[in-house]
Amino acid sequence: MHLKKEIELFPGRRGYGKDYLMMPLSFREFIKVFSPKIYEKLPRIEKLGKEEIFKKAFDISPFFDEIAKLFKKYIATGGFPLAVKEGITETTKESYWNWIKSDIAKIDRSEETLKRVAKAILEKTPSGISLNSIAKEFEIGTHKTAFEYLDVMEKLYIIKTLYYLDLQKLIADFKKNRKVCFIDPFFFYLFADVCLSKMPEESIIVENVAASHLARRYEVFYWKNKQEIDVITRSKEKLSSFEVKWREKAGNYSKVRMGKIEKRSLLNKG
Repeated sequence: MHLKKEIELFPGRRGYGKDYLMMPLSFREFIKVFSPKIYEKLPRIEKLGKEEIFKKAFDISPFFDEIAKLFKKYIATGGFPLAVKEGITETTKESYWNWIKSDIAKIDRSEETLKRVAKAILEKTPSGISLNSIAKEFEIGTHKTAFEYLDVMEKLYIIKTLYYLDLQKLIADFKKNRKVCFIDPFFFYLFADVCLSKMPEESIIVENVAASHLARRYEVFYWKNKQEIDVITRSKEKLSSFEVKWREKAGNYSKVRMGKIEKRSLLNKG
């Protein structure tokens, strides 16, 4: 209905009505399913910043090994109910692919074109990508078609687009390359299958998980010059940044100040 613009918004007539957006399980919710006892002990991070993140991470350090095992399981299945319950089987992939095909058929879009755009995302993530390169490299036609299908996939809650952020003006630059991430690990397995593509490295899936989880609560962007910032969040004009290094020892952030970013965090395995 959202794609076909048939949603009735009822401006001024909603009273106390609410919209409920049912997303795939977050990792926190995933823990609640498989380990309720640990879930009860999980603190909530109220403010972004390495001090609070470090403190809250330290609080759950006694459960680190079990949480790490659950996270490995999460990135291997994602948070869609059928995948959580039965794993990523051929039946599971077929069920969700039929859902996507049904929705794009209702708005007269091409299944083949959507698969080519998904293939572009699989092969290019987590690097920035331009609409022109998607159109040219994957034979989609024009950059306008590439944009249209990215927009469709975002409205279907398949992907999240991270635009380049001007760190001085605090506005997105839509002319620069954009980063595109899947909102759930399951989509990597689904589209690798239907697009006949290789699965990316685990570190790429983890970076997508970090970006998509932050996007549930904040506006998200990225930045790149000689260095790159994987994810930048903006809340009330305050910027926080996150660099994801999926290895045991990932070093430290450069101490060079970057624009108006107030808080910077480095996320790694340890």
